[in-house]
Parts: sequence; structure tokens; C-alpha cells
Amino acid sequence: NKFNTHALMELKIHNLKQELEDSKNEHFQASSQVKHFDKKITELEKNLKDNHIALNLALKSKLELEKTHKKDVVKLEEQLKIAQVAVISSTARLEKEMDEKIVVILENTKMLESKLE
Repeated sequence: NKFNTHALMELKIHNLKQELEDSKNEHFQASSQVKHFDKKITELEKNLKDNHIALNLALKSKLELEKTHKKDVVKLEEQLKIAQVAVISSTARLEKEMDEKIVVILENTKMLESKLE
């Protein structure tokens, strides 16, 4: 009976030691996974930060380009208005000169016709 009790205790101790060893192995594996995931999280956070910085730079660049583009458009529109005014003015001047020359040509034509008669 004592032998059976002792053998039973030895078996329980052996099983508990095995459970402890299994638990240590599981703990080691879990710890390794936690370290791996911590490293991965750190990498992902760095990538996120880098991407955020890159996107901010791209956005600033885009906004600056849009701002410059708008300024250029306004400048070109002002230059176009100035050019249009100059064209209208020149056209009016040329039409006036042409009308004056037509009058002179008509007068000269009448004089020539009257001399030919």
C-alpha cells in the first residue's frame, strides 16, 4: 500500500514536472512571439511615420504647385487683358487711318477723273 502510494506520488511528481516543462516551453514560445510582434509593430509604426511624412511633403508640394499655378494664371490673364486692349486700340487706330486714306484716295480719284475729262 505504501509502495503504491509512493509510486502514485512519483507518477504525480513526474506528471507535474512534465507539465511545468511544457509550460516553460509554451512560455518561451509565447515570449518569442511577443518579441517578434513587438519588433514588427515597431517596424510598422516607423513605416507609418515615414509614409505620413512623405505624404505631408507631397501634399505641401502639391499645394505650393497649385498656388504657383493660380498666380501664373492670374498673371497670364492680366497680360492677356493688356494685350487685348493694345489690339483693340491698334485696330481702332488702323481703321481710322484706313478711313482717312480711303477719303484721300477717293478725292485723288475724283481729281484724276476730272483731269481726264
